[in-house]
Amino acid sequence: MSCVLRIVNCKTSFISGSKIVQKLKWSISDIITATGESRSNVNAAIKCGHIPTFIVGRRRFARPEAVREWVDYLQRESDQGRAVKYQSRDVNARPKSARRQASQ
Repeated sequence: MSCVLRIVNCKTSFISGSKIVQKLKWSISDIITATGESRSNVNAAIKCGHIPTFIVGRRRFARPEAVREWVDYLQRESDQGRAVKYQSRDVNARPKSARRQASQ
């Protein structure tokens, strides 16, 4: 008797009979799991248009190919010495009084 160990990322693929099937669309949680990026970075990348997404019902999804293209983009930028940084908020969006206090 032989044992076969299958290691499958349960979030991005599943086992159907004897085949491993890749999901055709990934939720935000799937993207986070597959890339190891934080939720805020993924959401910022979506907002900037770096990860094209679509909505089904009330949930947002992306195609795995789009996520791979985003990771390739991150690597290209890093290889050229330009690490991609997503800001959580725009400093200029603060009220003027807060900006004045910060500059003093």
